[in-house]
Amino acid sequence: MKRTVKKVAKRTGLVKVSKSVSLSFANVVASVSRLHTEFLRQTTQAVNASLTLRNWLIGAYIHEYELRGADRAQYGENLVPELADTLTKKGVPGWIHENFIDISVFFASIRRLWGH
Repeated sequence: MKRTVKKVAKRTGLVKVSKSVSLSFANVVASVSRLHTEFLRQTTQAVNASLTLRNWLIGAYIHEYELRGADRAQYGENLVPELADTLTKKGVPGWIHENFIDISVFFASIRRLWGH
């Protein structure tokens, strides 16, 4: 156990581990607090990157469907509300009409930045 803790501490760079470090309660509290803060920061960055990519891909799907969807004429102007309603009925949480509008605007903005 002691060896594993040292490896993790060294790898994260959050705690100085040496034989002279006393394992007092205050040191444990400080170490756990630093670990929590650092891993929360890393998790937040990963989640933000994932959500950004997810939203861009959803925007790309909507854009491509509007241009080339085999049955796109069936939905027309109702595509976004119909998509939100169908996903909600399938149990996919959090998809309301406004979310898809925001995602479509986000996708269009990124495409303009990239010059497409």
